[in-house]
Amino acid sequence: MEGVIAKRYAKALLGLSPDPSKTAEELNALASAYSENPDFLALIAAPKLGTGAKERTIGEIAKAMGLEAQTTKFARFLAHKNRFTLIPQVANAFEKMALQKLGRGKAKMVTAFELTNAEVKGLTKKISEYTQLEVSLEVEVDKSILGGAITQIGSLVLDGSVKNRLNMIKETIARGI
Repeated sequence: MEGVIAKRYAKALLGLSPDPSKTAEELNALASAYSENPDFLALIAAPKLGTGAKERTIGEIAKAMGLEAQTTKFARFLAHKNRFTLIPQVANAFEKMALQKLGRGKAKMVTAFELTNAEVKGLTKKISEYTQLEVSLEVEVDKSILGGAITQIGSLVLDGSVKNRLNMIKETIARGI
C-alpha cells in the first residue's frame, strides 16, 4: 500500500517539477539524510511532536541542505500529511519516473570478472539500443556467478550466468528429464 501512495506523491511532484533531474537528486539526498540519521528517524516517528513542529523542522533541515524551494515545500507537505516516512519510497519512485520522462534509464550488470572500459561502453550502447533509452550502466563483480552476466533493466532480469545454467541443469536432472 505504501508503494502505491509513494508513487502517487512522486507522480504529482513530477508534474510540478521544472527540473526533474535536480529534484530527483534533492529527494535522494533528503531520503538518505532521513534513512541514515537515527535522530531524524526518531524525530519524525515521535508521536508527541505535532505535524506543525515536524514541518518546521523538515523545512529547517531542507534549508540547511540547500534544497530548492519546491523540494522543501514538498517535504513539508509530506510532513503535514504525516507521510514523511515515505520519503525513501517517494524518492525512488520519482527517480524512476523522471528518468523515463527524460528518456534515460538505469541498468545493473553483475559479472564474474572485471570488465574493461571498452566492454562497458559497448554493453551500455547495446542496452541503450535495446531499451531505446540513454542508459547508465552500473557494473558489479561477483565471482560466485562463475561466468556470464546477470543484467537488470528496470524490472526485467536477464540471467545468463554460468551458476544459473548449472542450477537449471541440476533441476532438470533432479526431475528425471
